[in-house]
Amino acid sequence: MHLANMVHWKSKVQIFDGIEFNDELRWIDVISEVAFLVMDLESRERPDLAWQFLNGYLSLTGDYAGLSLLDFYRSYLASVRAKVLSIRCAQLNVRDTKEQKILLDGVEHYLALASTYTQPRKPSVIMLHGLSGSGKSTLAASLNERLLAIWIRSDVERKRLFGLFDGSQGSLLKGDMYAPEVTKVTYQRLLDLTKSIIEDGYSVIVDATFLQLKERQMFYQAFDKTDV
Repeated sequence: MHLANMVHWKSKVQIFDGIEFNDELRWIDVISEVAFLVMDLESRERPDLAWQFLNGYLSLTGDYAGLSLLDFYRSYLASVRAKVLSIRCAQLNVRDTKEQKILLDGVEHYLALASTYTQPRKPSVIMLHGLSGSGKSTLAASLNERLLAIWIRSDVERKRLFGLFDGSQGSLLKGDMYAPEVTKVTYQRLLDLTKSIIEDGYSVIVDATFLQLKERQMFYQAFDKTDV
């Protein structure tokens, strides 16, 4: 799934030229497909769109575990792009120096991009808190365009616990969605996600009210003695 196989048609993004013709080839890790589009957007210097798409996918599906493979797939797919361009360059007429330069520049570009995905990062945790409707999500969206972090939201994860999101594995909880015990489970879920995402090397924006001190303290205590 990449930009060359997408078109904006009738107010929607339409994906075409799939490989459904082969039952074996069409089976692929979904996070690999996600990584392909993320890498493609980043290669065109639109990391803001790449991470907007990535966060949208993660929010909808809850597939945060897939982040452990995102760097691998991005590096692999960028390397494949470089290899394809190298092959095309080798097949050119030796006199076509202009096209050769374009292709070789592309090879260097994708190899450099692939290398960036292998470099260590120092992730951070940004906690936004305040009353509902105070503008936390607006600020988070603005920050995310600059920081390229994984954005997790209490309202989304709370609903996921009740099976209200596509991709969720049924309802895990019953009853009042805003009962104190549900809020406790929700914040524990946010903390567990944050730890997992940090371990995978990505910064996290945690978007929640955090109205009670104990909710903030559980995050402070979790990362107080780390490099985060």
